[in-house]
Amino acid sequence: MKQQLHVIHINQSKKVQKRKTDKSDRHTIDQVLDQRTRNFVFQLTEASQLNSLESVINSGKEANVYLSHSPVNGNLTVAVKIFSTSKMSFKNRQIYIQNDRRFQSVSASCSNSRRLVHLWAEKEFRNCKRIFECNLIHFAKPILVNENIIIQELIGQGNNAAPRLVDVAKYLSISRLTKCYYSIMRMMRDLYQICKLVHGDLSEYNLLFNQNKVYLIDVGQSTDVDSEVALTLLRIDIRNINSFFAKLQLSTISNSDFLAFIVSNGVPDFDNTIDENLIDCCGPTPVSQGVVSWIRTLHKTAQNRDFESIKQDDAFIETRIFQNLKETGEFCEDKSRLENLGVHVYEENVEVKYKESKYTRNDMLVEGAEESFEGDEELSETEKLIVDMNSLKRKNFTKEEWKRISDKLKNIRTEKRGTKKPKVQKRREKSRAAKKRGN
Repeated sequence: MKQQLHVIHINQSKKVQKRKTDKSDRHTIDQVLDQRTRNFVFQLTEASQLNSLESVINSGKEANVYLSHSPVNGNLTVAVKIFSTSKMSFKNRQIYIQNDRRFQSVSASCSNSRRLVHLWAEKEFRNCKRIFECNLIHFAKPILVNENIIIQELIGQGNNAAPRLVDVAKYLSISRLTKCYYSIMRMMRDLYQICKLVHGDLSEYNLLFNQNKVYLIDVGQSTDVDSEVALTLLRIDIRNINSFFAKLQLSTISNSDFLAFIVSNGVPDFDNTIDENLIDCCGPTPVSQGVVSWIRTLHKTAQNRDFESIKQDDAFIETRIFQNLKETGEFCEDKSRLENLGVHVYEENVEVKYKESKYTRNDMLVEGAEESFEGDEELSETEKLIVDMNSLKRKNFTKEEWKRISDKLKNIRTEKRGTKKPKVQKRREKSRAAKKRGN
């Protein structure tokens, strides 16, 4: 008996239809809620992480903050921060992500904006957890991050969000402003020393005032203290805080003293008497006695400073600060080499005096001289100067100092070319010397 074979005919003419997209898929509500983001919010609602988005607390060019409640957290009042994925530009944020390993694969190209925003949200959430867990700074409790959505505990009373410091500062007394000023100083020190972060965009707009306490917000751009731009961003933060309180006619300390207070690891010995006006209002835990005494000593040096002079203090922003002993050693080596050659980079009139150099040809080649010299075994003083100046490192000097060094080196090379022997003459002299040695 023959077995019957059942042949199944597959219709290969049918093709999988591609999903058609149009502008409606990218249409946004409130500038941040596109279709994909609304799906994420719906998933959080289904998981009882959120109720519906109730009202807008704050809206900006990068994100919107909504009021909501979290059923799984005891119906806690929360702030839902949703980043924009269609209009958010990362062109101005390269300085914050250029040294972050999480952005190494995407920082060069900003074509995938949603991926960038997702990484940025995760970066801000990790910074939030680091600050909140240190328990030294008043900060909103981070709850959850999902794609471009961050959920945090609401800062305020009931369903009313706390106002920004810039909105309430004009209604505060001088004593209260003094407490806020020195509390912010202490907060910046703890952020640097304990959390190992620099805010990077600190101003009166990123500080909330709630129940006589100052809260820190918006730490997405915060960078690690080991970053190359950390100290530059820190000095900009210091200038912003000092200029804001100077505008309120409050006595402030100098920018340099402010910076030293933040970055100094140790605490100097001062009188332990505590001033009543310097009680901290920026941290949930008591401040150490040494730090309070230090603040009290700095308070004695505070002066009424001009707002414009603080805001335009470019020298403070551009002054180079060495972050480790290696950089300090490189700078001292370059500086001593210039001084031995008679080049004074810190004077307006740069004079070059050809002095007897201690370097031999081999020493200079080892130090990384880029030029090779023909002719005699002994190098001229001009050649020695060129080699030494070529071995200097650009990062150890300011723009003006490096320009003076480059101009001087250019003049020296021009003079050297004027007295340089033609190659034909050099070869002729070399062949004559060889014939004499042969005879």
